[in-house]
Amino acid sequence: MSHEKYVRHFSEVDPVISTMLSEYGKYEIPTRTDHFDALIRAIVGQQVSVKAADTVYARLVARYNGILDPSILRNESKEDLREVGISRQKSSYINDLSVQFMDRSEIFENLEDQSDQEIIAALTSIKGIGVWTAQMFLMFTLGRLDVFPVDDLAIRKAMARLYDLPQETKHAEYTNIAQAWAPYRSVACWYLWRSLH
Repeated sequence: MSHEKYVRHFSEVDPVISTMLSEYGKYEIPTRTDHFDALIRAIVGQQVSVKAADTVYARLVARYNGILDPSILRNESKEDLREVGISRQKSSYINDLSVQFMDRSEIFENLEDQSDQEIIAALTSIKGIGVWTAQMFLMFTLGRLDVFPVDDLAIRKAMARLYDLPQETKHAEYTNIAQAWAPYRSVACWYLWRSLH
C-alpha cells in the first residue's frame, strides 16, 4: 500500500491524522513471521512500557540462545522465567500458549484467509491472550491495516491530547472518532503512537 494513498485518505477524513503523516513521515510497521514468538512478545508487553517489554523480551531470548521453542517453554518453571523479569501470571500464560501452540496448531493455520474477528475469537480462547493482545498480533504480525485497539492506554492518551477530549471520555467515543479512519485505522494508530515519542 502506497504512502500517497494514506495521505489522500486522511486528508479527506481527518486533518489531525493528516498533519501527522507530514510530520512523522512514511507509515512503517515491520511485520513478524514467527507467530509463536510474536505472541510471546505481546504477552511480555502486556501492561508495561515499551522499553520495559523490550528489555524483558531480550533477556528471555538470550536465555534460550535466540530461539523461543514451545516444546521447552511449555515446561519452564515460574521461577526460571522470573529470573528474566517475567511475572508469575505471565509465566503461566507463556506455559499455556506453548501447550496450545503445539496441541492446537490448527489455530495458527491459514490465518491469512480469516477475518480479524475470527482470529481474535481463536486467539482469545488461549489463556492470557485478550482482545488487545490479539489486536497487536493482527497489526504487528499479520499486517492488518484496519485495527483499532481502543483498550490501548497510549492510543487513548494521544487521542485525548490531540482531540482535546476530557478525562472521562468513554471508549465508545474514541471508537466513534476512529470510524472515520477506516479502512486504515492501524495506520492512524501508528501515528498516534509516534506522537507520544
